[in-house]
Amino acid sequence: VSTCVAKDLTMTYERLFAGPAAEVRRQWGELEAEAKRGTAVLLLGLPLPVSTSTEEQVAEGARHAEMPQSDAELASVAKLLLKHGVSVQKAGLIAAQLTGQPVERAHEVVKPLALRGGHSNRADASPHSDQADGAAKLSNPQLPASNCSRTLHLINLGRYSTEEEVTAALDQLGVHGELSLAETHLGGRIAFLRFASPEEASRARNAINLGDLRLGGQRPVVAGWARRDRWLS
Repeated sequence: VSTCVAKDLTMTYERLFAGPAAEVRRQWGELEAEAKRGTAVLLLGLPLPVSTSTEEQVAEGARHAEMPQSDAELASVAKLLLKHGVSVQKAGLIAAQLTGQPVERAHEVVKPLALRGGHSNRADASPHSDQADGAAKLSNPQLPASNCSRTLHLINLGRYSTEEEVTAALDQLGVHGELSLAETHLGGRIAFLRFASPEEASRARNAINLGDLRLGGQRPVVAGWARRDRWLS
């Protein structure tokens, strides 16, 4: 039986809906408008058996003999969660709940995915590759070819985070770079963090995405690769 799971990732309380897609949409549609505002819903089409298609059983991560035991399925769910800005620790827990696999095994699968430098997430503003660097260099010869490789784009900072607060939080993770804050068109905060080398930027990206860092928002800060032209001098 194909079961649709909707996971709210941003609200103060986290609610997990599970069941046929039409039923999940109906439940979500009945929420008050204020509860929906600014939220992100993750939909997963997973082949879960009928016996685990209730909210309570899925939320508890109930295990059943007929549940799929493939690491590939774990990885597929984890990649989607990471892409939507879920912290590594929480992604492992949710992936275990949705697939019925042990939490320990889920974390073993999730952590390498988060550490891969090429793994894309919601904070990535541009591809991170030598080819992309070369193309940008041709379009603007004045820009260093390595800028994209050494500049991070941070999201989920919270509306009122200051440069001092962001710097102090990054210091706790051992991350030190040239920081610049900006406002989004929605009035939120984003940051750009530039380092001396691509290697240093990659290490910082991993540290931030594994650190479950929260700054005034309910979602963890996510670090991705920035576009050169968005750096604020």
